[in-house]
Amino acid sequence: MFVRHLSLCNVELLQRLFYASEKYPQEDSYSKYISEHGGSTNAFTSSEHTNYYFDVNPDGFEEALDRFSQFFIKPLMSADATTREIKAVDSENQKNLLSDLWRMNQLQKHLSVKNHPYHKFSTGNWETLEIRPKERGVDTRQELLMFYKDYYSANLMHLVIYSKGLDKCESLVRSKFQDIRNTDRSCICFPGQPCDQESLQCHTFFFPFLLYVSEFHLRYKIFIDLQQWIERAPAEDVHLPVPNVFIPTDLSLKNVSEQMKLPVLLRKTQYSRLWYKPDTAFSSPKAYLKIDFNCPFTGSSPEAVVLTEVFTRLLMDYLNEYAYDPQVAGLYYGVSSADYGFQVTVVGYNHKLAILLETVIQRLANFEVKPDRFAVIKSIAKEYQNMKFQQPYQQAMYYCSLILQDETCPWSEELEVLPHLGAQDLVKFYPLMFSRIFVECLAAGNLLPTEAETIIQHIEDVFFKGSDPRSQPLFASQYMTNRIVKLKKGIHYFYSTEGLNPSNENSALVHYIQVGV
Repeated sequence: MFVRHLSLCNVELLQRLFYASEKYPQEDSYSKYISEHGGSTNAFTSSEHTNYYFDVNPDGFEEALDRFSQFFIKPLMSADATTREIKAVDSENQKNLLSDLWRMNQLQKHLSVKNHPYHKFSTGNWETLEIRPKERGVDTRQELLMFYKDYYSANLMHLVIYSKGLDKCESLVRSKFQDIRNTDRSCICFPGQPCDQESLQCHTFFFPFLLYVSEFHLRYKIFIDLQQWIERAPAEDVHLPVPNVFIPTDLSLKNVSEQMKLPVLLRKTQYSRLWYKPDTAFSSPKAYLKIDFNCPFTGSSPEAVVLTEVFTRLLMDYLNEYAYDPQVAGLYYGVSSADYGFQVTVVGYNHKLAILLETVIQRLANFEVKPDRFAVIKSIAKEYQNMKFQQPYQQAMYYCSLILQDETCPWSEELEVLPHLGAQDLVKFYPLMFSRIFVECLAAGNLLPTEAETIIQHIEDVFFKGSDPRSQPLFASQYMTNRIVKLKKGIHYFYSTEGLNPSNENSALVHYIQVGV
C-alpha cells in the first residue's frame, strides 16, 4: 500500500503504530500471522510517501490481506503502543547518529532554507516526539490520530497485489478495501523552494553535485562546467572511441529441449564440477555464471586470509580499465573472497559474455603484483578498524558465526597481521594459492549445455593444461566443506559480550536455533 504525503510532517511514527485494528485488536497479531504462514512484512517512510508491504504463502493470503486492510479502515493506536514506539524511533535514531549516510542526509536538510519544511528533522527521537510536545501541552498520540484522519484518504492511496487469478484478486480488493474513507484530500503542498541561491552555493561547496528541486521531487545532477571542458579539450587528434566488442548483436533465445526446475550436474572431472540450469521461465537473452575457485591455502592462516582479500581487490582494480565497455553493453562482473578461496561472477547478455569471462580469466592467470597499487589496496586496514563501528546486530551475527563456523579467522587477528604484509608477500603467496585448486561453476540462463561445457573447458585449459600448468588438482584430503558446530540436544548456550563501540548505546540479541541437524 502506497500512501502519499510528506515525511516533512514527521509521520514515521504513524507507520510503526499499525499493529492492531478494531477487528484484530491483539497487538502484533498481524506480524505473527504473516510469519506463521511463511511470509514477511515491513514498511518505510520516504520524503513523499509511506509504503506498507507484505508477502505470504498463498494459503494465508486472503486473511493476511484482510488483516492488512483493517489498518487503513479502523486502526487502533493505543497510548501504551505510542510510548513504546517513540522509544523504538529514538533507538533507531541513536543508531543512525553513527551512520555517515544519515549524517549527510541531515546536513543537506540543515543547509536548506530554514523556514521550509524540508529543513526539519524528519525521523524523530525522544526529544522531538515526547519531551518537547509535553512542554507545549501537545499529546503526540492525538496528533497522530489527527494526521491519520486528515491524510489517510483513499484517493491518496495506491494498492498493488501480486497473486494468481486476476478476477479473484479484484474481488478480494473490492471486498477488503471498500470501507477505507475517501475524503478527497489534496496532496500536501508547500510553496517555495527548499533551497535558495545561498543554500545551493553551500550544497555545491559541501557536495559534488547540485541539488535541484521541483515540487519536492528532489533530484541530483552532476555539475559539469561545459565551458571549462571545451577550453581544455584537445584541438586535434579527436576521434571516436574504438568499437565496443561487448555489445550484443544476437539476442535470440536458445532452444533447450529438456525442461528442468533445478540445476543439474552437467560435467565432472578431477579439475572441476559444472552445474547447469537453462532459463525456462523468463525468456531473457541473459546468462549468469558463478565460478568458485576452491583454494585450500587461502584459509590456512590470518596472513593467507588477508592476502586473499588483497588479491581479489587488486584484481578488481586491474580490471577497471575494462569496466566501462561491458557495463555500457549490459555485462557485469565481480571478484570477491570466499570461505575457501575466491569467487568470480559474470552476468548479463549472453552473446558476448564469454569474451568478458575470458578477459577476467586471463587477468587471473597472468596476475602481477604492482607495489604502488598494493599500497593503495592495503588501506583496507581502515575497514578492519571500522568493524568496531558496525551496528550491534552486525557484531552479534559476527560473533555467532565466529563461535559456530569451522575455521573462521577473527578480524582482530587479520588486523594484527595486515601492517606487516607487503607486496612481496603477495608475490610469494599467489603461486601457492593456485598450486592446488578445484573449480566449481554454475551456468544459468540463455545458454546451451555445449556452451556451458566450453566455458568450463576453457578454464581448465588455462589453469591445468600445457607443459607447465599453473595448477594441480586437489588431493582428496584437501576438499573443503562448510562446517558448523553441532549443538547438543537439550542444552542451551549463552554468550554475552560488550559492544566494540562504547559510543553506541544500542544493543542486539541473536537467537540461534539448529533444526534437523
